[in-house]
Amino acid sequence: MKSFETFKIKNQKIKIQMNPLIFHPSPHGSKALGGNIVVSEGERVLDVGTGTGMLAILAAKLGGKVLAVDMLHQAVNSAKQNALLNKVDVEVIKSNLFEKVPVQKFDVIIANVPQEVLSPKLLKKYPA
Repeated sequence: MKSFETFKIKNQKIKIQMNPLIFHPSPHGSKALGGNIVVSEGERVLDVGTGTGMLAILAAKLGGKVLAVDMLHQAVNSAKQNALLNKVDVEVIKSNLFEKVPVQKFDVIIANVPQEVLSPKLLKKYPA
């Protein structure tokens, strides 16, 4: 059975089909970050670690031309489906961070990555 959630951020309704294999956006965290995203009509937006595509969809609804990337093929498929569900144009590609992002200028870069993901360098510097 498919699970859907609807979020309202910046007066935009965003319906998301959830996938248990993908980071689940939280109403408080995603709304807090999304509420601070400023996108003007026609600006180029990059969403790194898009997951369900929720923030990419928000950026598109605000008028941005959006490229969303994620390293998981399940997330890429989910973001594409959620963009279709919300009737917005979001280009979604599989990429580990900026690895396959075409060289171009972006006006806005969004990254809402899980806080549990820390680089080995940071783990050494700040042991638990």
